[in-house]
Amino acid sequence: MNATQEHATTTPVPVALIVGLDPAGAPDWYFPGADTSEAVERGIRELPGATGELRLALDTFLIDYTDDIGARFQQKLSGANIAIIVIGGGIRLEPSLTHLLETLVNCAHTNAPHAAICFNTGPETTIDAIRRWWPSSTPVPAL
Repeated sequence: MNATQEHATTTPVPVALIVGLDPAGAPDWYFPGADTSEAVERGIRELPGATGELRLALDTFLIDYTDDIGARFQQKLSGANIAIIVIGGGIRLEPSLTHLLETLVNCAHTNAPHAAICFNTGPETTIDAIRRWWPSSTPVPAL
């Protein structure tokens, strides 16, 4: 085995970490549309094919409304080869979850400093968010 082959077999696959509200435990008012929680679950199921095309492994961190979210997120990030973190719109767009959003962003900044952080607008735009930043960022369009 040459050095290139050895490096290829020992380099961990970069990971896209999807962070969002767990639709199974969310209060009804977090997902007011009748099919929103189903859309979240479907979006998660459909991601592996798309992330595979980008040569990314996929992992999820679903917020289940228990204590120590920051500590559990830190644990999720430690030791993993996180290349990109997608924070879902359900966390970002709900004003009562601003502190949670700040906790996640600061934890990501500290524990996965080389990871790109991006945001989707819903389950159907997660892969678009990843593509904006992987394998490198795309130019910001003119406003």
